[in-house]
Amino acid sequence: MESRVPYAIVGVFVVLTLTALVGLGLWLGADVDTRRYLPYRVLTTESVTGVNRGSFVRYRGVVVGRVSSVRLFDAEQVAIDLEIVEGTPVKVDTKATIASQGLTGLSYIELSGGSAESPPLLPGPDGRPAVIQSAPSLMRRLDVALSQNLEQVAGVMQQLHKLLSDDNLANLTATMADARRFMAALAAQEKRIDALAASFERAAAQMPELAVDGRRTLNEAQALLGELQQTAAALREATVTAQEELQAARRRVQPEAVAALQRLESSLMRLERLSTSLEERPQRLLWGDPPERPGPGE
Repeated sequence: MESRVPYAIVGVFVVLTLTALVGLGLWLGADVDTRRYLPYRVLTTESVTGVNRGSFVRYRGVVVGRVSSVRLFDAEQVAIDLEIVEGTPVKVDTKATIASQGLTGLSYIELSGGSAESPPLLPGPDGRPAVIQSAPSLMRRLDVALSQNLEQVAGVMQQLHKLLSDDNLANLTATMADARRFMAALAAQEKRIDALAASFERAAAQMPELAVDGRRTLNEAQALLGELQQTAAALREATVTAQEELQAARRRVQPEAVAALQRLESSLMRLERLSTSLEERPQRLLWGDPPERPGPGE
């Protein structure tokens, strides 16, 4: 019995030591998180495949939280509840995007955006989570772009099919034949075209001389026009002067003409009386007027 006691003590000591070491290792390896988390929510219409409870939430690549739950919000949207470390600069204009990590396909929530002037986005006082606006993921953008490109390709194929129809091919063949005939006719008229081009070149060379002659003729015409204007002005002045002199002469002659007409009228009256008297007694021309008879009582 005395030989077995030390072995029992040693065994107990070893067990206690191992237990202490295991407990110390677990304590040292345990991730004791004493940070405070705030509730947030993201509503998205995209597929959330790969996003599970415990998925990371990153802000510009830095882990700032985790996904607490993923559930359907309504018939069109999925609600992703987040727990984000207090103090993370989540702003009103911050966007949440579903991203994939490398080739493993593990998805996480990426937060981006948020200007310095934008106010912070905080949960409600009753603990209601604040809603972060969602942005389309890279896969979503690629899917939309690919769909649009496929639609454009389909449209191009339809247009190409119409373009390559039998009627269009026949018309294109006829057009090519007409083009060949035109080129042949153009080649046959090459000498005439060269001569016409040479004529154009000579005409272009003579253009400066023609321009000088045209300017000279224009200057002469302007000078002649100036002389004609001066002559017209002189004629206008002479006409005005003649009219004024004629009116003055009319004013001078009119009184004399009136007096002469009066004298002429008086002479005609005397001549009329004389002719009347001669018709009555022609002898007056020889003997003159007879003496007047005395009146009664003379």
